[in-house]
Amino acid sequence: MKYLKLLIWVGLLFPAMEMAAKGTPVRVGMHVNYFDLDKSAFGAGFSVQASRFHFDMSSNFARGEGRSQLRSNSSTHLLDYQRAGVVNAGYIIRFSRFNIIPKVGVGWTFDIWQTPEPKPTFYLYNERNYLNVGIILDYRLNDRYGIQFQAGKFERFGVGFNYYLGNL
Repeated sequence: MKYLKLLIWVGLLFPAMEMAAKGTPVRVGMHVNYFDLDKSAFGAGFSVQASRFHFDMSSNFARGEGRSQLRSNSSTHLLDYQRAGVVNAGYIIRFSRFNIIPKVGVGWTFDIWQTPEPKPTFYLYNERNYLNVGIILDYRLNDRYGIQFQAGKFERFGVGFNYYLGNL
């Protein structure tokens, strides 16, 4: 699954950067989102939009104590929270200052196992993958700034801002 995520990232982000190099206006953004999890549900991410294409990626960056290392002993235990992430792609439908962006993507979670002794370490185990289908409502405040609200199946809710690079 990690190779599929890398392929999506390379296949979608690099064409957007090429469009920016050719003078197509590009919009970059940051957002905070809420995942469908019991604990550690809040995360952060970024988005890139070029022409009518949208790409975003988010994670909650959850981790245990110490370094990430596969080590297990009798005191290894499962933590109460999970690491989550999502990669989405969408198509921008423009209406004056508003944009509606239907999106589809892949979400994933990992259980976090903690080993406290001899040195604290943690490792990620039991990957589960989810389909994320959602929508983004985007509003352009002026020529440079915009705000967005998003909702989805796995990535439940998100809010963020955008900054426009290049001439519109």
